[in-house]
Amino acid sequence: MNSSEPYGPQRLGAEPRTQQRLRFHQSWYRAEILGLPKWGSTPKGQPIGSILASQDARGMLNFVDESAANLADQRHAAGWGVNPDHVSRYMTSSQVLMFNMFGGFSRRLEWLTHTLQQLPEFLHLTEALAMHIEYGGQSIAHLTGDKTLVDVLIEYNSTEGPGVLAVEVKYMDRFSSRSYNLGENSHYKAIAERSGTWSGIERLVSGSDQQLFRVHAMAAIRCTTLGYDLTRAQVLTIAPAERIDTSLAVDQYKLGLNDQGSASHTCLVDWLHAMEATSSTPSEKATVSKLLQRYTDLIPSNEGWNQLLVEHERRRLSARRSSSNTLQD
Repeated sequence: MNSSEPYGPQRLGAEPRTQQRLRFHQSWYRAEILGLPKWGSTPKGQPIGSILASQDARGMLNFVDESAANLADQRHAAGWGVNPDHVSRYMTSSQVLMFNMFGGFSRRLEWLTHTLQQLPEFLHLTEALAMHIEYGGQSIAHLTGDKTLVDVLIEYNSTEGPGVLAVEVKYMDRFSSRSYNLGENSHYKAIAERSGTWSGIERLVSGSDQQLFRVHAMAAIRCTTLGYDLTRAQVLTIAPAERIDTSLAVDQYKLGLNDQGSASHTCLVDWLHAMEATSSTPSEKATVSKLLQRYTDLIPSNEGWNQLLVEHERRRLSARRSSSNTLQD
């Protein structure tokens, strides 16, 4: 573990550099913006600067506004899919980012409509009709054969007809590494054959391909339930620009689609700027400002990050010299 007070222990060397940088920024945000001097620990007792202390978590300080906290509470009360300890303490959680981004939309769905219309892929969208958070799981397992959850499922109207958009939000976590023969799942096989969206699900063998397929298929299954055209099922990923692996995963997944336009990716900062451009109340503008500061503007934490790297390299070289001297003796 590496620590640079007051930002707390980090995980340099234990995870990819991109994730290290995002983790440090959350630690910096806790200390400098939230003004919280203490940090928390994992269930195994490992202290990490990007985890809130229990007393701070009880104050719902992991959420940027009341709407996000309320949305998380409501979804937890609805059943399996949200771990209250995780979303209240882990600042690097992709699920927390999702609640923070979509909380305001739960109050004003028109804001979601206008945000989507800012993206080139959704210029045809005319109205977001409904938004489901952590959709799926046990409630529709009889339709999927598993417990896949979609971060956000959006039902919409467009100039081309109604459709369903599945949104997958990535911050620190990677795509699932779980991989199996999708053709053995009769539910997924049937929806793939009926929709004609995929050129062949047997070609989807990587964990990222299969996770994107399951999320995309959930949108198609929802289309079936609503009586929509199955070709109106779409999937969108949102991730920080630093997470190049996410955009590459979407590009790879699109190779197995007959309609590559049914899958798209947008950078987190572009999504937040779309939210910013369409916000209409002081509280909405304040929420977007907090989101940008917490998740995309890394410049203010650069000094602390660079200092941490220097300290880490100094300790590494010192340990190397000590080891060399011991061998010589």
